[in-house]
Amino acid sequence: MPKDFVYACAVAAYQVEGGWKDDGKGPSIWDTFSHNGNCALNATGDVADDFYNSFRKDIPLFKNAIGINSFSFSFAWSRIYPNGRGDHPNPKGIAYYTQVLKTAKRNGLNTSCTLYHWDMPDTLYQEYKGFLSDKFVDDYRAYAKTMFQAFGGMCDYWITFNEPKVTCTHGYGPNPEHAPGVKGPVTDWYTCGHNLLLSHAAAAQEHKDAGLKTPIGMKLDHMPLVPFDKNSAEDRAAADRANDFEVGWFVTPIVTGQYPKALVDAYGDSFPKFTPEQSASLKGSIDFLGLDPYTAAWATPIQNCNENVMSNDYPMCVRKFQTTPEGKTIGVPTGSAWNFLDPEDSVYFGLKLLQDRYNTSTLPLWISETGMTQINETELPLDRKTDDQPRVEWYRRTLESVKKLIDEGVPVTGFVPWACLDNFEWARGYTERFGVIGIKYDAEGKGSQERFVKKSAEYLKRVLHKGEKISTQV
Repeated sequence: MPKDFVYACAVAAYQVEGGWKDDGKGPSIWDTFSHNGNCALNATGDVADDFYNSFRKDIPLFKNAIGINSFSFSFAWSRIYPNGRGDHPNPKGIAYYTQVLKTAKRNGLNTSCTLYHWDMPDTLYQEYKGFLSDKFVDDYRAYAKTMFQAFGGMCDYWITFNEPKVTCTHGYGPNPEHAPGVKGPVTDWYTCGHNLLLSHAAAAQEHKDAGLKTPIGMKLDHMPLVPFDKNSAEDRAAADRANDFEVGWFVTPIVTGQYPKALVDAYGDSFPKFTPEQSASLKGSIDFLGLDPYTAAWATPIQNCNENVMSNDYPMCVRKFQTTPEGKTIGVPTGSAWNFLDPEDSVYFGLKLLQDRYNTSTLPLWISETGMTQINETELPLDRKTDDQPRVEWYRRTLESVKKLIDEGVPVTGFVPWACLDNFEWARGYTERFGVIGIKYDAEGKGSQERFVKKSAEYLKRVLHKGEKISTQV
């Protein structure tokens, strides 16, 4: 790997911290969403991995067991501002994250700090529906300014938003599966995305005004779309169009200051517009770009597509699928219905697409999340959880694609497995496990909380820390 390659593992505040109302923390939209019974087996993040109390032991464990040189985590906004805003941040929240960062530094780790990983203070949602209002921009700007002032000298990389597309398409729209769960028209997705992009630009300006020299970026989620029939011009055009709607929606504005032509043409005058000043603030507003290319999907055009029939797929008019009627899948199935191992189409093609179609060739690129859960992992005996050969194979094949990208000159400068340890997996609760370090609790999140190292962690350490060949088997 390149000399300054960032090799981290990642966690997110709501998924690991617990302590949901400790030391003055206010409720987030995920506290409210989970408390209303919207997650598998009525799970909540009230305790989660108890990282709020265990970080002093967990961070050294991450370093020693996985061999990372960096730690990627997110702040809980409502731990800093319990009501989303205020004249003064919560001192206990500032003190907590100061200790997390100091613990990482004492263990020789750089840090990448995410300002927003899906857990908006619930008061902002209750007041104005969060991302559906442009009021969010000013509140996020003030929060970002506070974080840069408090932790600007301790965070080596800043990430403004985690997976903006999922933030909008899963939290809003016709069939929301995540918090805040606001049911509405498809156009709510684009209102959400517009205000999120403007919030990113506001934070990037605050970062600049603070005089910070540390890089700032964004993490984009993307299920790369490949033509079902690569010899079909129609399927190739459908894949291009779908990728514009999926990842071009966010990457194009932060590279060029404008939305992709496909989206603007599809929606016409009803699509959000940037003022010249907003466009200028977005263009070039990142120093690096993260992509979370877990899995890919096939694309083919939808014939006779119209709004009344297609709902979610109109006006994109592309069918996205991972399994054919005959049962053929795009990759090796995992324990998550949406996630298949196919790194040639997801990792390799996904990052090449950023370069070739979205003109990111001057930006350092991170694979900022990748990982999988074993089939029925929650029910497996401990020895099968520990000896997670399917996950070893996931990372082996993924790293082969990373090596291929680097050899071809693609500026991949970071690799971040998801996740450091098993955690609360959003609407799936504790029924799916992505960690390379396991936790002894059941599908309801109840148990001893004892940590155990999986073979996948040992594999990653041997390859990425000790420099063994990618083909090394554990």
